[in-house]
Amino acid sequence: MHEFPYPEYLEFAPLIKRVSERVQDFARHYGCEDVYECTESWYNVYCSGRYQEFHMHPYNIFSVIYYVKVPDGASGTYFKRPDMGSMLPPKNKVRPTPLNQDVLIAPAQERTAIIFRSNLQHSVPPSTFDGERITIALNFA
Repeated sequence: MHEFPYPEYLEFAPLIKRVSERVQDFARHYGCEDVYECTESWYNVYCSGRYQEFHMHPYNIFSVIYYVKVPDGASGTYFKRPDMGSMLPPKNKVRPTPLNQDVLIAPAQERTAIIFRSNLQHSVPPSTFDGERITIALNFA
């Protein structure tokens, strides 16, 4: 890892360092032996009713969502299955199970992070809550 290149944002250095270590661990579990660097990061503040449409992070390999603040009632992050739309559905599906859902919901929990492949489409649906839902997003390549 390199020295933190943005002295004006030193308060984020410990978070980026810790998340970077977890991304390296995740990459090893994924079978990758390369070193991944944080290429960009930003924060999101959602008020009640605000949302983010489905999107992905091209030109990156891993992405991270760190939940800073999650009020009661704030929604989690929705992820589309990577095979959605490219495969025939199983025949005679009679009940939902965790294995046959088109969208998986990762619950938002304060002071936790979700690491995922950057090509996974994800979104934040509108929800009603008091306060602000705050996240920090990071991309790695």
